[in-house]
This record gives sequence, C-alpha cells and structure tokens, in this order.
Amino acid sequence: EMMVAAAPSRWVPFLLRNRYFALALAINMPGNTVIGGGGGISLLAGSSRLFSFPLFLVVVLLAVAPIPVAVLAFGGWPF
Repeated sequence: EMMVAAAPSRWVPFLLRNRYFALALAINMPGNTVIGGGGGISLLAGSSRLFSFPLFLVVVLLAVAPIPVAVLAFGGWPF
C-alpha cells in the first residue's frame, strides 16, 4: 500500500495491483535485455515467489503468442 500511495502516475498503481499484467508487459518491453531478457525476468519472478507457476506459464504463453501466430498466419513456417 505504501508503494501505491507514493507512486507518481496512474499506471504505476495499476501495475502494482496487477502483477501478472506487469510481468507480461515487462517481457514484451523493448530493451528488457537490460534486466536479463525474458530469462532474467522469469528468474526474478520465480525467486520472488509472488507468482504461481501455472499462472506464470499462462502469462508467458500469452505474452509471446503474437510472434508464433504471425509467423503461422503470414506463411513464414515451412509446412
């Protein structure tokens, strides 16, 4: 609650309350290699124990889904 009260904008309290949405956003942010890329983000999320594994897996699958869907839709897959 203290972090939410001291947050400067409208987005920060939303992201603090919705941690799975924040995780999906962090995985898709350009420049996330600064904090270790997707693997580093996953390592930190797992070590924090704030995320359950099944929900974490669903969030990661949804976060990275647009790329495989685009490859399948636009014929980049060698079938």
